[in-house]
Amino acid sequence: MKYTIFLTFIVFMAGCGKSFLDEKPVSNLVIPETVDDFEALLDASTELMNVNSSHALGLIGGDEFFVPDNLWNSPNQFGPPAYQRLAYVWKLENLYEPTDQDPDWNLAYKRILNTNVVLEGEEKYGNVNEHKWQVIKGRALFFRALNYYQLAQIFCKGYNSSSAREDRGLPLKLTSDLKVKPNLSTIEDTYLQIEHDVKNAIELLPQEEKILQRPSKLACYALLSRMYLNQGRYEDALLYANKLLSIKNELFDFNDLDMSSNPWSSFAEIGNKHPEMILNIDMRSTTIASYGYFNTDTTIYRLYDENDLRKEVYFMDYLGTCMFRGGYSGTGAFFSGFATDEIYLIKAEILSRLGNIKEALNLLNLLRIKRFKKGSYIALESNKIEEVFKWVLRERQIELFVRGVRWEDLKRLGNEMPNGIIIERKLNGERYSIKIDDGFAWPFPRNVMDLGGY
Repeated sequence: MKYTIFLTFIVFMAGCGKSFLDEKPVSNLVIPETVDDFEALLDASTELMNVNSSHALGLIGGDEFFVPDNLWNSPNQFGPPAYQRLAYVWKLENLYEPTDQDPDWNLAYKRILNTNVVLEGEEKYGNVNEHKWQVIKGRALFFRALNYYQLAQIFCKGYNSSSAREDRGLPLKLTSDLKVKPNLSTIEDTYLQIEHDVKNAIELLPQEEKILQRPSKLACYALLSRMYLNQGRYEDALLYANKLLSIKNELFDFNDLDMSSNPWSSFAEIGNKHPEMILNIDMRSTTIASYGYFNTDTTIYRLYDENDLRKEVYFMDYLGTCMFRGGYSGTGAFFSGFATDEIYLIKAEILSRLGNIKEALNLLNLLRIKRFKKGSYIALESNKIEEVFKWVLRERQIELFVRGVRWEDLKRLGNEMPNGIIIERKLNGERYSIKIDDGFAWPFPRNVMDLGGY
């Protein structure tokens, strides 16, 4: 209830031209002042902070699912909005109408607004000697960094060190004062801000959290490892992967999974207690990638071995479509947080790039044996760097299915190929294709361009 009051206050202030902590605009609104008040803003896990993560356009434009013609053509007043249909066939020009609101953009900046309110509140009311205040500050810094990182993957080009100081970044809003219009940063500035916030958060957060909606040092290590991999800073990515795995390295054996309680969500029984989970966040539900439209890409589905339990754990038949049901949170939503399986794969990729194929294979086999039917797994063996590297990338594709990282992979890996990565779709007899590499960025929403003057 307290959070609902504060959220009402946040929404109200979004239409005002004052700093959030200046004064009460109306007498019946409660302004956060205590450490518990500000904690409530960040603990809005099911209302804002840990749901609806900003991945929709990456999912729609990627290669993990398709929409069959009969579903695309079916009349449905609650069907996908126009911008999702255009994004599905990569029509970037006029993707948005002037009045369109992109929830990925809006919700991310609402979360960022929350974090700025908390950070300003800590500065105004906080006590540097009180541990709880410092933890709250650390959580706010982490969530601000995470949301800027997710936005950058969608609306910015991939990180390229040779052009990052010139490439368009994000409007970096670091204050709750709505009169202050943020300047458009470069990609270099955007990533430096993310890195700055996460590294400061590390100093303030506990090593682990029992409540997995709250970030910890481990979540910071996971975000930095993912980000540095994306930037091509492999030694740094390896450093933080090792830091994390030295503390938490559990892998769940899918042979032990009981899926009987909920046929729609394989992990409903364990959910927030998933032993691999580091931070629990779910992706925003997107109409075009929801039940009734989503159909798992057949090429990806064929990558799973017949003895691979993920074929059953991840997928189900729904009205003739191959639907995904393997989100780690167990809610039925697509999980987009952090878990140890991703860190194993980050480390394995970097080691294979650095030529340490023995250890890369060891990590792959440690993961894969937990995904195959007992007694059926045959360990991967090779002394060829290219073959091991290919295996690692394939494993990322099938293990981290609809986890929000495939779009990042397409952009960074496409940049390593002479012609990028080409994705093709056939819809109503017409073929569409797009080249994905680190030069691809989805356009800012029209209303953002108009209001911000970007």
